[in-house]
Amino acid sequence: MQNAALYILTVLIWGTTWFAIKLQLNGVAVEASIVYRFTIAATVLFAILLFSRKLQSLSLRTTFSVCYRARVYSASTFISFTVQPSILSVA
Repeated sequence: MQNAALYILTVLIWGTTWFAIKLQLNGVAVEASIVYRFTIAATVLFAILLFSRKLQSLSLRTTFSVCYRARVYSASTFISFTVQPSILSVA
């Protein structure tokens, strides 16, 4: 039952973000939109983990590993996002 509820919640949240994106397309830069949406999501996730007492402390090595992986993922996403228009215009 819990899995079904979490699935429905995910679908509702995912579905409503498309409306938010459509409303802000003309008024907000894409980069700014990404920054504040991820900031809000991270803040909400942190609060949920904090209040549910599931927030765990990490060792320094694990923290650096997570930060490194996040930077690599972010850089690859950014590069693919900026290169994509030039690739599509060539084809």
